[in-house]
Amino acid sequence: MIQGSNILGYERPLVIRISFTTCIVVTVCLPLLGLITCVSISSLFHFEDATGTHCDRARVY
Repeated sequence: MIQGSNILGYERPLVIRISFTTCIVVTVCLPLLGLITCVSISSLFHFEDATGTHCDRARVY
């Protein structure tokens, strides 16, 4: 158990309060943040592979 502040020699457990609305908003935004991160990393480091189509790869030069 995480112990909180020591008031007059009495240890209280640490209580973190988060509203239900805040919890829901954070939970809903996590997949969106993951999608944005994946698309950004893919575009930055593998731009040609991420934006290429099968038509471009089928051409014979």
